[in-house]
Amino acid sequence: PASGRCCVQADAASRKKLGVFCRHVGRTIERYGMIGDGDRVLLGVSGGKDSLSMALALRERLRWVPIRYELFAATVEWSEHPMDEADRSRVEAFLGGLGIPLRRIVASAHPPSFRGRFDCYLCARNRRRILFEEARRLGCGTLALGHHLDDVVETTLMNLCYQGQFSTMMPVQPFFDGRLRVIRPLCETTEREV
Repeated sequence: PASGRCCVQADAASRKKLGVFCRHVGRTIERYGMIGDGDRVLLGVSGGKDSLSMALALRERLRWVPIRYELFAATVEWSEHPMDEADRSRVEAFLGGLGIPLRRIVASAHPPSFRGRFDCYLCARNRRRILFEEARRLGCGTLALGHHLDDVVETTLMNLCYQGQFSTMMPVQPFFDGRLRVIRPLCETTEREV
């Protein structure tokens, strides 16, 4: 990656699609001021297409922007539902090929503080809390999540239908009095583009 060559092997047509994808993500990053010079960014990586394509776009972007930022990745793996060893190896190899260090954090999806309750909201909040702690440990002021436009629309509709309020995931959300920001670089990219 440091040589300026592409991080992934692909034919010309795939390279062109990757370039279009990365430019689209880059425009979103610029529009919302998501990443600045010298930033340390932790990528929340699940191992799925969304978070891995986000990692690729952010790494490739470093080839043409006049700023420098550092990328780190963390995956939260629930002890009750461990990732398949083959999948884990592929994720580690992919991020390693991009030069992005990955930390695997094994935790319980059912901490005692939940008092036996469990739902999607609590699970997501628990995962986000773990990623916040990892960002602090690494000195990262930014946590990047791979939510794309379809996720944003779905969240908006779920909040409207089930909570009775018009709210959604924001492109940039400050936490802890602005000491940590959550960014969503794919928020203007459709799942089909990913």
